[in-house]
Amino acid sequence: MVVGERSPFNIIRGIAESLFQNLKISVEFKSTSIPSQLAHPGRVALVSVGGKVIGEVAELHPAIAQNFELPLSAYFALDFEALAKLTCDAVIAEPLPKFPGVPRDIAIVVPKKTLAIDVEKAILSADERIVDLKLFDVYTGDGVEAGMKSLAFSFGIRDPEKTLEDAESEKVLQKIVADIERVGGKLRS
Repeated sequence: MVVGERSPFNIIRGIAESLFQNLKISVEFKSTSIPSQLAHPGRVALVSVGGKVIGEVAELHPAIAQNFELPLSAYFALDFEALAKLTCDAVIAEPLPKFPGVPRDIAIVVPKKTLAIDVEKAILSADERIVDLKLFDVYTGDGVEAGMKSLAFSFGIRDPEKTLEDAESEKVLQKIVADIERVGGKLRS
């Protein structure tokens, strides 16, 4: 559950997408008008795998939020039995890296309708040395033009064969910015 953030639905959906991406499970999020006791009408998406619903991502119903005196909130509900049946493949461990990575943060402004997962894909496509990509903030308000939102990500740039030079990590950042521009985004100043 995400409580008190500006865009809790987008954040919780990003968390759900990351979970399934890490588990290597292809899921589909479908908006629904099926009434739910917990969900805000019209702000709920069913999570399905191969046509079978295994959970939902939703903004908390305003009446429930008010009853518990919660600010704007969203939740991710998941059927763990169904998930366990999907994740029976062995997890392959990777050795620890021999060379240090370069930690980076980047804030990107995109149209509000742009999904965080699409921005993540654009960042990851910039270079195979990008690791540990995480969305840590979604912001709309002062300093961000109307109809846009700011997405802030943290990540590392790590080469498995050597320690990176500053110039190499800067080239990766330039490539990220170019790839972000292709999905309608720009670097936040």
